[in-house]
Amino acid sequence: MNVADARALVRHGAAQDKIERLRELGVMIASVDWGRASRATEACSCASCAVSKLRGLRDVIVETQTVLLDAVIKVGVPGGSRNCPHR
Repeated sequence: MNVADARALVRHGAAQDKIERLRELGVMIASVDWGRASRATEACSCASCAVSKLRGLRDVIVETQTVLLDAVIKVGVPGGSRNCPHR
């Protein structure tokens, strides 16, 4: 499977075997402290779409999902890649 320009935002402490599998597929990894919205925003920069695979209870589904949503809105997803200095 080829993955082009994919970035996974993973929480601190995520299982290393899962992270390594993503790396093997060519996915860039960004470890995110979901308690710091600025870190999530930084990790979402240059994105042209966002897909959430968060799961858990209220603190994840509502609070963390809100941090992610705010981050992608702040960087302008979709379309954030147009002004990305990394492309």
